[in-house]
Amino acid sequence: MLIPLVDPVTSDLRVVTRAMYERTEGLWRSLGADYPFRENGFALLYSPPQHAPELLIVGTNPGGGAGAFDLATESRPPMQHEYLTQSYPLARAMRTHFEKIGRVASLRDSVKINVLFFRTPSMSLWDEQVPRELRERLERFCLNEVHGLVRNLDPRRVLAETSYAFWRVCEGQAEEIRTTNGRLVARLGRFDGRPLLGIGHPSRSRLSSEEREELRGMLRSFVDGEMDREQPAQQS
Repeated sequence: MLIPLVDPVTSDLRVVTRAMYERTEGLWRSLGADYPFRENGFALLYSPPQHAPELLIVGTNPGGGAGAFDLATESRPPMQHEYLTQSYPLARAMRTHFEKIGRVASLRDSVKINVLFFRTPSMSLWDEQVPRELRERLERFCLNEVHGLVRNLDPRRVLAETSYAFWRVCEGQAEEIRTTNGRLVARLGRFDGRPLLGIGHPSRSRLSSEEREELRGMLRSFVDGEMDREQPAQQS
């Protein structure tokens, strides 16, 4: 099966997002019942799409199993940002980060999508349940769609909320960002020419309270645009 081309750049995000949802649902339906992960479904946007947002958030993939999937819900963007309305661990963790740095409005106005649309309870199960050739094809499809969405959304900067997401979208060099005690807590790079900050999974990190506060200070600086002119200086 050929990977469909993304839509050309257009100011009509309704057309872009509708086509992205239709392509994804069509690919999901084409998988058939032979693959156990299919019943888990998919998820695309976690927030309303908007042109030129200050912040695009990219994650890994939707968590949960078949019970978390509702086709009618996942066939269109939500009316509000899920991170402000839902209580699952990642939503709570991200909401807390932005509350602590006084930037809830930045989270509310951000756009969130994953680099992988197909749902599994964990990435290890994704690797186990999906044959390699199919897995790579689906990952290419999703990343291709994310690139197309970025070109149409035109976000100012991008936050990767997991290391996996960061390395999937980072282009070229990446700079390590460490706390005062030397712990690696973030990376800075570029995605489609835009500033890219990568952090560890917010609901799974094991940072001390001091390290967490330093990370939040970095996040505040990034959201405020203070890192926009910084260029990665080393390959990590």
